[in-house]
Amino acid sequence: QNWLPRRVMSAWRAAGIVHALERWPGHECGDAVTGVDKAWRAALAHGFRPYDAVAEPGQTPADAN
Repeated sequence: QNWLPRRVMSAWRAAGIVHALERWPGHECGDAVTGVDKAWRAALAHGFRPYDAVAEPGQTPADAN
């Protein structure tokens, strides 16, 4: 993942980490999908934050606008 900026990771990697931290059984495959809201809340609870390419380091995306 050398193409991503520092302290940024791909969504699939973050999802795998959240999946393990939450100890969710099974894997998402075909029609078996974790609810988006459930996954989003869990990711935020574990410290993951959305990446905004416009924000400068130390800024929140709201500060950049």
